[in-house]
Amino acid sequence: MRGSIVEVEDLQAILGYEHWGEVARALRKQGVHVFLGKSGRPWTTVELINQAGGLSLPVRDNNERMLTAADM
Repeated sequence: MRGSIVEVEDLQAILGYEHWGEVARALRKQGVHVFLGKSGRPWTTVELINQAGGLSLPVRDNNERMLTAADM
């Protein structure tokens, strides 16, 4: 992992798949957006994994104040 980028080696270890295509297919099936690198290696981000799991990023209003659950 580099920052919030989750690379194919990490995804293979987490998901248990050997081939890149299997990794990408499994992530897409679970609603995770997958990017393909120049060599065809799939990668994603922690934020996209969290989003697919129902977690979302904090939303900011026009004043750049963080909105909380109490604001919604």
